[in-house]
Amino acid sequence: MNLEKSINLCDYIKSQLDTLNYKNNKEYTNNKKRAKKCLQDIGKSLKQNTNFHDMLNSMSDEAFRELYEDIKDVSFHRKRFTEWVNCNRDEANKTENELRSKGYFTYGEYGGEYGYFKHRRKLTDIENEWLDKYTECCYYNGQPCARWKNENGNSGEDCECVLGREYTTLVLLVLDIEEEKNLGVWKQDIIWTLNGYGGEYSDCYYSLQNLKVDAISICDDPTICNEIKLYDGKKSLNKGNINIKVISNDESSE
Repeated sequence: MNLEKSINLCDYIKSQLDTLNYKNNKEYTNNKKRAKKCLQDIGKSLKQNTNFHDMLNSMSDEAFRELYEDIKDVSFHRKRFTEWVNCNRDEANKTENELRSKGYFTYGEYGGEYGYFKHRRKLTDIENEWLDKYTECCYYNGQPCARWKNENGNSGEDCECVLGREYTTLVLLVLDIEEEKNLGVWKQDIIWTLNGYGGEYSDCYYSLQNLKVDAISICDDPTICNEIKLYDGKKSLNKGNINIKVISNDESSE
């Protein structure tokens, strides 16, 4: 082999990982992609008989610390046993089995989705318990955060997922039509308000029959009461002390 023409592997890897010297965003993006592929290729090439001691001993202390932290993160990530799948409500509401959970909906600041958990395999009893108790963690991570598995010694501190549930940033709840309506998650072509309100438990009426019952109970004009009995709910109705507003496709119809 001609050594002068042979590739200097160290220089080659450095050139592929060099993402600092760039002139514009496009060049930076291309360099990042090149660096990622280089790292992936290195990872694929490492076999069981690789002498990791020689490789690690040549690293700087800073690089070694970063590698150690990344190894912990990846090692924990590989323990995940499920993953969240976004879908429509009909798909989410399909029968639960060994490889998929029951359906859920999300509620809160970042809520409004339907979905279910697709398991990587049949869950153990403890994993089923974790899914029920730390559902929000499983939504983000496919498993409880490390503290709940007591892997980092601080299980007394709440994680961001649990805090998000407590502060209603994101909450996962099992499918329940009435609960979805009460929380404003349920999707329907037409909903109504009566005099600016939506009934006892919700911002809007999802049932035309319930709307009519409440409207008649407060109506002070017998003629208007008869109109309400025949009301088909397709257009807004504003007569006397009754103001029924139709909300369709998130827009009001006067």
